[in-house]
Order: sequence, then C-alpha cells, then structure tokens
Amino acid sequence: MFEKLWQFSSYLIQKGLKVLEVNKLENIIDINIESAEEDNNHIFLRATSDGKPEYIDQTINGVIHKAIKVGNKIYVLK
Repeated sequence: MFEKLWQFSSYLIQKGLKVLEVNKLENIIDINIESAEEDNNHIFLRATSDGKPEYIDQTINGVIHKAIKVGNKIYVLK
C-alpha cells in the first residue's frame, strides 16, 4: 500500500493524526511495547499508554540514545 515510510506518515496526517516520530522496527534498539503481528493487508494503530510523549535519554551499554516515553512505555532509537 505504501512504498515509503514517509508516504504512510503523510497518509496519517491527512486523516487528522499528529505524527511525532516515525521509525522502522530495525531502527529501534529496545522497546517495552508488545509488537503487533505482521499483516501486509491492514493498518493497525494501537495506543499503549496514556499521556504526552516525552523525549528522554536512555543509556544502553554505556552509550546514550534518544528515546521516547509515554506513560511507562519506552522505545529507544538507534
């Protein structure tokens, strides 16, 4: 349905959503959010926590990475 990630983001914005961050799973180092099963025919949007996103630093193996936290859910970016 979407060849590029930016096309998917653009679609979401056209539908009235506010997109804060876009990444592919292979660009995420660590995550404490259960992943949805892969499905090439449907789009799944899922809320996992209440609250506003917060950008934080997360240290993994002595290296500081940018991370996004909402409630108690965090994902760390490469």
